[in-house]
Amino acid sequence: MHTRSPQTRNGSVYLVTLITVGAIVSMVFIGLNMRLLLNSQTDIVTEMSTKSARVFDAAELAIEHIASDEKWKISAQDGIVFSDLKLDDTIYRGTVLDAGTSKAPDNDTTNYQVRVEFESGTAWAGAQFEVERVPFDYKEALKSFDPVFYWPLNEPPDTRAVEEGFKNQRGAHQSRDVPGASTNDAGEYVPVFQAASDHIEVPYDNSMLHSEATISLWMKIDSKAAETPMGVIGMLYGNRNYATIDLSIKDMGFYAYTKDNGSMDISNFAISSSDILEVDRWYHVAMSWGSEGLRVYLDGVRVAYKSSNRDGVGTNSILNGGRQPLHIGGGFKSMYISNDELGFHGSIAHVAFIDPQLTDRQVQELAAIRPDTNSYELVESSWVRVFNDE
Repeated sequence: MHTRSPQTRNGSVYLVTLITVGAIVSMVFIGLNMRLLLNSQTDIVTEMSTKSARVFDAAELAIEHIASDEKWKISAQDGIVFSDLKLDDTIYRGTVLDAGTSKAPDNDTTNYQVRVEFESGTAWAGAQFEVERVPFDYKEALKSFDPVFYWPLNEPPDTRAVEEGFKNQRGAHQSRDVPGASTNDAGEYVPVFQAASDHIEVPYDNSMLHSEATISLWMKIDSKAAETPMGVIGMLYGNRNYATIDLSIKDMGFYAYTKDNGSMDISNFAISSSDILEVDRWYHVAMSWGSEGLRVYLDGVRVAYKSSNRDGVGTNSILNGGRQPLHIGGGFKSMYISNDELGFHGSIAHVAFIDPQLTDRQVQELAAIRPDTNSYELVESSWVRVFNDE
């Protein structure tokens, strides 16, 4: 059905400022705010509610869609809040633009301009408001777990540097094709690793040597994980030496290892059951070492444990090339399962190096925190016009 531009219409145009707006996530609907507003604008709000109640219904519907859509950042890029909805003789529609560019939203959009309309016969009304995307502060949430380092790995495409959140211990992508090659379920940039040569290297730092520590990360593997061993994260004791940290995947399960003197001790490996991983699914993974033994967790559940391995992390300043970088996404040897450097096939994000060895309960709490959750809030004073035909 043809809808004329509001600029060409005759009728009343009301400018309304919301004195108080509620966060969308708390489901405080804009229409309800308008109807309950008790101030000097009461009369005009009452008039608008009487004449244009259905545009408020459409606004509420739009807000419900945004609030309940966990993938809104991606969904909004279609430019539609909800498809044309016909109830009785009324058509409702909702569209969205990037509020800054007035173009279709993209992965970098933070403010969305939402437009809602209803049309019933010849009667038409429309309005618009802005919604701000507020990313969850995962770095702040990590602080209660005493992190030493944090690498979000959310760099956009064609970025070589890997940012770190606490000590500015930057890493480097070994291939420009890896960063930002895909997005996660929330529409945030993630790297996509495909080979041993495209991993990330973080330069050695003395703060990486801990007798007790935990590594936390999120990962998603692809179908190649079932075909070949993969390195997730590791660090060598010295160049061409055995690993001092090793977390690898084989037969869709985990192999973990720590050793602080550069030797190989097969009995130090903690090995999970096979086939505990699925492809194309995001998991929280944690590896901890210390006085409680070597442990591996999947989504907060302990899946591998070697109580006799109480080794920490060591390195050698001289032997075989000296102190080595931390490797993320492969690029190191896991001597138990491969004599070659292992690659990773999939994505890794939100890598945190945490000082204490976390307890089972703490890992469970950490795994429950979703790092890329976005909330959406109404931008104050952004409800700007309601067009209503007389």
